[in-house]
Amino acid sequence: MLAPIFIGPRVATAGLTRLKIDPDQSTVSAAVAEPAAMVRGDAVGTFRVIDGEVIGDPANPAGTGKVRIIVDATSYRSDSPSRDRTVAGKSLESDKFRTIAFESKSVVGVVTTRSNEGTAIVNGSLTLHGETRPMTVPVHWMLNPDGSFASDAK
Repeated sequence: MLAPIFIGPRVATAGLTRLKIDPDQSTVSAAVAEPAAMVRGDAVGTFRVIDGEVIGDPANPAGTGKVRIIVDATSYRSDSPSRDRTVAGKSLESDKFRTIAFESKSVVGVVTTRSNEGTAIVNGSLTLHGETRPMTVPVHWMLNPDGSFASDAK
């Protein structure tokens, strides 16, 4: 899963910075294995982000970092409407399980590669198809000059 996420300008409260995810500029991409994947590769589609936020103290991201993201399970789109119906309708049963959610438990391995950019590992829980399971996500992040925050995860 790849998640290019754009977060608006920083809002500081009591030592923590709260960054709201901008749903209009953020997507989550997912690769779906198909029967002919060995020949054509995986099919890639995107989901619409509904809501989310990143919270933490920039001076101590590993000790204070929290991430929450909610995705619309009904919004899967690829280059094939037939695949889209199968993924959303049959695989995800998005009529019953309308959202996919990720909530972090810890942020570790924070490495600043430039003054405004770096990587981290986010450990958390993914709720998909009504089941919650642990998930570890490597993240690349960047603080833009306008104060907005962008990240992508694989």
